[in-house]
Amino acid sequence: MSREVVKMGAGLINTEGVVINTEAELINTEETGFNTEADSINTEETGFNTDADSINAEEIEFNAEAFSVQKKLRIDNLIDCSAFFLSIFSIH
Repeated sequence: MSREVVKMGAGLINTEGVVINTEAELINTEETGFNTEADSINTEETGFNTDADSINAEEIEFNAEAFSVQKKLRIDNLIDCSAFFLSIFSIH
């Protein structure tokens, strides 16, 4: 009879081992949740890159405006030159 009692005790030890393995599965599930949070952080970073693209678009518009100002300055210089030549020819 004492041998049967020992076998039953061993059965209890094995059952505890299964419980420990179940806890390990729960820990793995928590790690998966953590990875999901990391994916959310990556999504936010992608949004930040989109904002940077918008800033670049504004800079392109600003450069286009600066180019228009340069064109106006060149036209003004041409007008000044033509007025200068007209004044020379009108004196003589």
